[in-house]
Amino acid sequence: MLERVHRLPDPVPDISEDDLLSQRRAGDAARDRRDWAEAARAYRAHLALQPGDAAIWVQFGHALKEENRISEAEGAYRRAVALQPDDADAHVQLGRALRRAGADGPARREFRTALELAASDDARRELVGMGEAELAEELAGRWLGSDAADVTYFELADLFGFLNAHPTLSGIQRVMVNVIEQILSLPASEAAAYRFVIGSAEQPLRVVDPAALLRVIRYATAPAMVHARLRELVAEAEAEAGACAVQPAAGQTYFALGAFWVTPDFFPRYVAMKTAGVRIGAYLYDLIPVNHREFCDTLLSRRFGLALGETLLCLDFVLTISEHTAREMRVLLDQSGLPDLPVRAVPLAHALQLPRPGAPRWTPAIEALRNTRFVLTVSTIEVRKNHTYLFRAWREMLRNGEEVPELVIVGRPGWRVDDLMAQLRDTDFLDGHIHLLHDLTDDELATLYRSCLFTVFPSFTEGWGLPVGESLSYGTPCVASRAASIPEVGGELVDYVDPHDLGDGLRVIRALLHDKDALQARRDAIASAFRPRDWKAVTRDLCDALAAAAQGTPEAAPLRRPALAAGQVFEPAALRPERPLPRDYLRRPLRAMLPAHWHESENFGAWMRGEEGSIVFRAGSAMPGETLIVYLHLLAAPQVDGHVLTVSPPDARMRRSPGRDEDRRVRSITLQPNTSAVLRVLTRAGEDGVVDLRLSVDRPTGNHGDDPRRIALGLVRLAWAPADDLATRQEITERFLLDPLPA
Repeated sequence: MLERVHRLPDPVPDISEDDLLSQRRAGDAARDRRDWAEAARAYRAHLALQPGDAAIWVQFGHALKEENRISEAEGAYRRAVALQPDDADAHVQLGRALRRAGADGPARREFRTALELAASDDARRELVGMGEAELAEELAGRWLGSDAADVTYFELADLFGFLNAHPTLSGIQRVMVNVIEQILSLPASEAAAYRFVIGSAEQPLRVVDPAALLRVIRYATAPAMVHARLRELVAEAEAEAGACAVQPAAGQTYFALGAFWVTPDFFPRYVAMKTAGVRIGAYLYDLIPVNHREFCDTLLSRRFGLALGETLLCLDFVLTISEHTAREMRVLLDQSGLPDLPVRAVPLAHALQLPRPGAPRWTPAIEALRNTRFVLTVSTIEVRKNHTYLFRAWREMLRNGEEVPELVIVGRPGWRVDDLMAQLRDTDFLDGHIHLLHDLTDDELATLYRSCLFTVFPSFTEGWGLPVGESLSYGTPCVASRAASIPEVGGELVDYVDPHDLGDGLRVIRALLHDKDALQARRDAIASAFRPRDWKAVTRDLCDALAAAAQGTPEAAPLRRPALAAGQVFEPAALRPERPLPRDYLRRPLRAMLPAHWHESENFGAWMRGEEGSIVFRAGSAMPGETLIVYLHLLAAPQVDGHVLTVSPPDARMRRSPGRDEDRRVRSITLQPNTSAVLRVLTRAGEDGVVDLRLSVDRPTGNHGDDPRRIALGLVRLAWAPADDLATRQEITERFLLDPLPA
């Protein structure tokens, strides 16, 4: 914990992360040098500390099997199967041990189970080897025959990246793992329609093995999780996926289930898939970074806005986590002058994990709150969540001499709460009446939900509002903001307040504090009327929505390109990280003009990656085939040495014949170190007025100083004009030649 107030004791861990990993690492090392006795000893020691580590029970079984201790190996594999019954690999290993022991019947059952769970080549080969080729091909066909148009690919790069960087899941990632688990639990014939993929700028899309993915998810959500081990499981899943490259085909669907805006270089991949006729959709959690920038970190708003603008060029449909977000999306499309995309709400579950029966567990982290009257609020502490509202309410009641319960805030401090945190410290957390906790386990949080008087959630805006649903799931009354999507979560079972009106909040909070009958009536109403929505229902509705999108748009919509009007100047420097995003960016997402092979914008503009790049845009109202002149203001890198740059449309002939207009579309220039130049390129507008220019430097460049990038050419400005529009051409020329480089 980073901070704990009111002297709540810190938990004392029984064993360090290094100790938890040391025996497993020793086992891995012994396994790699084929010292099976030492591997078995080390794995046994690790399992004594972490008996729920199913993957190591499998490794333990391997070591025992290599020592010909088949009966013991079978027992280890059975433990793995019991811990993770839907792990196909565990069933395969158990089947092999049974077959080696002469139990062919049970072995066949294990191989069949494995192949029903996942596309397991190992299980298929084992069944074929046992004379069950027809059965093996029938079961495998459910997976291998799923190349039809109804296949949907889910992107996992953002999830894996998050798990590598963070030891605990956050909201979006928890949504992802819940949906993934439900899809993986579908019958094989249904699950075959969904594939989970990872990709990057350097590597193609690769299919993640379902069993490996399930191991990652189960471990990430386990009560006793070691982050280093989680990263290893992610690396193993990525390595296994390396041999399973895939190219989505026309009519198939690619769906961004998570945080699409954090996936590096996603746009070039979307462009390639759209060009191939792939249908693209996204699950939108909220539009807060663009509609409510005042509540967000500046870099988040910029990154989200850039990604959303580019994604909207490619999307065929949008799903949202609430009706409120769906309405906001439709308004945004209309106000930005964008095509009317199909938008459909698939609401989230009421809780990330529905409560399990059990008595409260008062661990050292929360023991000081036992037998204490307290009100609970759960969320990251950020300005949007409106914790200042609660601070002011508790301060007002204390000043009036009222008998006030403790206020327990569970959540880490986020952005734009420095003033609030200072007020808390300066008042000694209202003389100890406010407690700040974070990094609680699920059991600890469940204990607080069950033991509090009620919860409070005065957020200014939400995409959904999970803390409200979680409170109701525990049968606990909730006082919540009536803003945005929150009433969709709570319905008529929540007491709502105006998040801008402190008097309204004090009235409602006081009523529940001082009227025990009213509080009990609210609990009784929740117990009789609340029906929690679970993740099975969410996933069913999500799959139905994906199917409906495919039926509604059997052919993918054409890729849209960012539009640049004649005479309008594009300067990449305007999109550098430290500058706010232009308000009209969703209407004109001009960064998408540089679809691949360009670095992040800098003060002068943007550097091209390596020796190849492209610039693609729609030339305003230009007619197809119209002759245009594109003006490129370029900057040579310090390390160039007479390198030759060639700019041409992709279909231009590279050999020039004097006097032919066609050949004038190929332009070359010799680059000099640190020198800027303006290049005029004659081209023709393609279909829908699209201009596509390819840039190529004749040979590689080295690095400059400590900069690890290999760069040769930078783009400072770009503009175009019709070839016969002399006035616009002169205006562009004067600006490019006379205006200084962007500062």
